[in-house]
Amino acid sequence: MVVTAAGAAYAHRAAVPVSEIKWNPRSDVWEVTHLVSAHDLEPVMWERGVPPDELFETPEGQLEIGRYILERFQLVGAASSIELSYRGSERDLDQVWIYFELKSDNQDIMIDSDILTDDTEPDVERPYALVNLHTASGIESLVFGALDGAKPARLEQ
Repeated sequence: MVVTAAGAAYAHRAAVPVSEIKWNPRSDVWEVTHLVSAHDLEPVMWERGVPPDELFETPEGQLEIGRYILERFQLVGAASSIELSYRGSERDLDQVWIYFELKSDNQDIMIDSDILTDDTEPDVERPYALVNLHTASGIESLVFGALDGAKPARLEQ
């Protein structure tokens, strides 16, 4: 009888941050939520000077999470960048939820997401970022790799 160890010995981690953009009619804002794995975010934050034990426990750690996302996730309208307001983050086991809001009328935009696409460790397989834009027309999913640029979309309540 031959037994092989196909599980952990051949496993590769995959960094796949997921961003959701949804209109909230009650608060009259677009909500932008990013979901990332803590085990992927922590090494990036460590390189930025925030140790994992301070990442969620200190205001400085929370602010650095927001700064990182703002550097890596942009929305650009016809005239200029669209300002995202950081609302905070929270950890649930190995998942990190990062919250932003923005005010915008219906408009054509460009979305660029480089979250974790070039910051990951060598053992992480093909990092990419997924953005789901929820609009009146349905859900549009955009996939971003490390070398991709901004992609067109439409904010439509």
